[in-house]
Amino acid sequence: MTSITIDSVLKSFGDVRAVNKVSVSIEAGELFFLLGPSGCGKTTLLRLLAGFYTPESGRILFDDSDVSNTPPHKRNTGMVFQNYALWPHMTVSQNLAFGLEMHKIPGDQRDERVRRALESVRLDMLAERYPNQLSGGQQQRVALARALVLEPGVVLLDEPLSNLDARLRLDMRHEIKRIHTETGITMVYVTHDQDEALSMADRIAVMRDGVIEQIGSPHELYDAPANRFVAQFMGETNLIEGKVVSGDDPIVVETDLGMFNVASRKTTAEIGDSVYCSIRPEKIACIENTTAAQNTVAGKIEEVFFLGDHEQYRVVSASGEVLRVSNRDSRGRVKGTDILLGFGPDDAVVLHGN
Repeated sequence: MTSITIDSVLKSFGDVRAVNKVSVSIEAGELFFLLGPSGCGKTTLLRLLAGFYTPESGRILFDDSDVSNTPPHKRNTGMVFQNYALWPHMTVSQNLAFGLEMHKIPGDQRDERVRRALESVRLDMLAERYPNQLSGGQQQRVALARALVLEPGVVLLDEPLSNLDARLRLDMRHEIKRIHTETGITMVYVTHDQDEALSMADRIAVMRDGVIEQIGSPHELYDAPANRFVAQFMGETNLIEGKVVSGDDPIVVETDLGMFNVASRKTTAEIGDSVYCSIRPEKIACIENTTAAQNTVAGKIEEVFFLGDHEQYRVVSASGEVLRVSNRDSRGRVKGTDILLGFGPDDAVVLHGN
């Protein structure tokens, strides 16, 4: 297992700072995600770790060794590409053996390592097939096995599930998580898919415009986002603009929807600050009367979206604010129904800025 230290790393393309003095420490054996929208710098940062790019300034350390200028083949990393990059004229076992041949691993050791790698991804029975004889999910597992067969200290994954359909993506999430647990190898995984990151990661770094906005566990990022960008990127949320009018516990935020009580431990905002209340759709309950919750909003259901295990309502308040509400107990609610919504002080987060 290998730890990674990224120390104030800068990488530019022309006038664009793709990675802007980023610093982060990744623990040995961690499944660490770089998450963000297209163009945020996450893939550039992964390629810096792989050695495909060299930082203009700053350092990259694997354990205590500075690898900032070390070529890719000397970094002891395995790479899993978005398009799998398998040799079509080679069998599965030959694809895995190729890298070992380049590293001059003796034949008997090579065969044993190929066998173990294929067993780890549960493809040992398909060793003599060619890539075009495999499903997308099987090809993805071959690509992962090819990275593992080198016995690297770090495995780097660049949006590895983006070419799979929804069912296969779910299956491969479980597979990658299982393999990580069994091998204990440090993995750095790039994606723009919040569900992948939330369901798999030990920790996540959310990136925007070449910088890291927040690092934390999936629960920390979802329940306590640092700003509006993180709140919106880590799943759906309702953002309601307001002003802090009381600094007690709970604090009171004045909004167009009324006065909201929010637990004071969830914010550093002070009286007079302009803020946003972030409330996840599943935190808002459909209630019968105003005594059922400290914060209530009356509105009308404008749209109903059936999503299988739950429904989502688009609710418009008397002031014209739109709220999204997730509800597992539909009770036959339909478009045009008047509804009373409620949430508690612990169900909202007060955020500054962008």
